[in-house]
Amino acid sequence: MAVLVLLMGEACHGLQAHASVRFAARHGAFDQGFALCYGKPGAAKTFNLLDMGMCIALGKPWAGAYETVKGAVFYIAAEGGTSIHTRVAVARKHHNAPDDTPFYLLPAAVDLVSNDGDAKEIVRLANAAAARSELPLALIVVDTLNRSM
Repeated sequence: MAVLVLLMGEACHGLQAHASVRFAARHGAFDQGFALCYGKPGAAKTFNLLDMGMCIALGKPWAGAYETVKGAVFYIAAEGGTSIHTRVAVARKHHNAPDDTPFYLLPAAVDLVSNDGDAKEIVRLANAAAARSELPLALIVVDTLNRSM
C-alpha cells in the first residue's frame, strides 16, 4: 500500500514536505517521496488511502502496525461525487477523529497535465491547510490519477 503524491515542475518548489509514514514496504522502506496505489475497481484503494491519511492526521499507527508521524493531510478527491464526504465521515468516526483533525478534503478534479496552474494551486492550498493546523504537511493524495492526468 502506498500513496500517490504528484506535483510536477516549479510547483514543487513551494511545497513544505515532511516524511510522514515510516514502514517497510514489500521491497524496501517508504518514508518520503512519490508512490502509486493502483488496482482494479472495487479493490479498496480509496478506503485504504483514506484510512492511511486519517492515521497520519491523527499521528496513530496505520493498520495498527505501521508508525506514522502526525501531520496535515490534503486529500484531493477527483471522483466519487458526494460519496467521498460520506467516506471521510465514516473514516473520522472509525478513528474517533476530533473536528480539528488536520485532514483536509478537496472534492474536485484537478488538471496536472495541461499546465502547472492546478499544481501551483494545490501547493498553495496544501501549505495553507498545514499552516492552519500548525503541523507540517505530511501527505497529499490525488484520488484518482485517471481523472487528473
